[in-house]
Amino acid sequence: MAEDISTIISNTEFTRLRQSAIEKLKVVLQESLFFSFRGGLFKADAQTLSFVKLLYKYNQPIVLIDTQEEVIDIEYPDTFINTLLETYYKATNQYLTDYKRIKEYRRKEDFVS
Repeated sequence: MAEDISTIISNTEFTRLRQSAIEKLKVVLQESLFFSFRGGLFKADAQTLSFVKLLYKYNQPIVLIDTQEEVIDIEYPDTFINTLLETYYKATNQYLTDYKRIKEYRRKEDFVS
């Protein structure tokens, strides 16, 4: 019975550590999505990408309000879109790599090493 309780406690601690690691990973992902361009600070997310690609597709001028509420005229849309995609892919691929590594952990000690 005592062994069962210690196993339950150990499993609970492990689950808590895994969830905590994943939550920290999500924060790192969100921070990694930011990039600067022409003096503005932007977030490389699906919303920004979709909006910019839509404007680009219809040959519309790309004028964006960045995360600091500054108006930025994107004079070089190809460069902006490439930077946006590169930032997004780099951040999400790193997140995926780290997430898979965390999901493979099977012991509390794995989180320390």
